[in-house]
Amino acid sequence: MRLEFRDARVWRYSMISIAKIIDEASFQVDESGLRLRALDSSSIVLADFEYPRDAFTVYELKGKDYFGVSMEDFTKILKRAGKGDELLLEKTPDGRLSIVFKGRGVRRFSIPNLDIPPQEIPDIPLKFSVKAKMLPKILKDVVNEMEPISDTIIFEAVPEEEKIIVKAYGDIAEAEVELSVASGALLEFEASSRSKSSFTVDYLANITAAAQVSEYVYLEFADEAPIKLEYGLPQEGKLTFYVAPRTESE
Repeated sequence: MRLEFRDARVWRYSMISIAKIIDEASFQVDESGLRLRALDSSSIVLADFEYPRDAFTVYELKGKDYFGVSMEDFTKILKRAGKGDELLLEKTPDGRLSIVFKGRGVRRFSIPNLDIPPQEIPDIPLKFSVKAKMLPKILKDVVNEMEPISDTIIFEAVPEEEKIIVKAYGDIAEAEVELSVASGALLEFEASSRSKSSFTVDYLANITAAAQVSEYVYLEFADEAPIKLEYGLPQEGKLTFYVAPRTESE
C-alpha cells in the first residue's frame, strides 16, 4: 500500500479532531478509496473520515487493505506537517507505517502499524428535521463562546425565522447566539419543524478543530436526537461526526 496526498495539513487537522475522541483507529483502503469509521469508548461519538481514490495523487493498492494506528502517535507526527507539505503513507515490510512529508526536503517518520481490523459499524438510520450549512469558523467560534458558560450546549431551530439559536446556561452566566440566513451566519437553512436538542459542549469543542481546513460544515439535528456535523474537505473528502444528545438525567 502506498498513498500520496497533496496537502498534509488536511490530515493534520482532521486527525487532531478525531484523536481527541478516538484512541485507536483502523483505516480501510479499497478500490473506491479510504475510510475510517469508529466509535469512541463511551459510544457517544461516531467519527467517519473518508476520501475517494481520485483525491490521492498516488494510490497503489492490491485488492483491499487496512492499517491501524494509535491516534495519539499518529497525530504527534502529523502535527509536524506544514504549509506546502505533501503526505505519503506506506506500509513497510517490518510491520510499521511510514509517514513522509515532502516539501522543503523530505522528512520521514514511522510508527507501529497496529493489527486492528476496521470496526463493523452499520449506517445510522436517523431522520433529521433541521439542516443548516455554515462556514466552519462560525460554528467553532460559537462553541468556544459557550464552553466557559456550561458543560451543556443547546441548539434550537426556529423555521419561521430561518435561524438557529444556540444557548448555554451556567450557575452564574448565560449565553445565547442567533445564527440566521438574514445575518449571513447560515449559508443554507431548512427545517420541517421547530426542534431542540442538548449536547455535551466538550465533545463539540474537540470536533471543531477540523474547521482549520474544511470548506463548509452541515449541521443536522432533531428533537432530543443526535447531532450530525459534516465537514467538507478539499478534494471531495468528508469528515462527519454524530454526537448523542444529553439526557435529562445527565
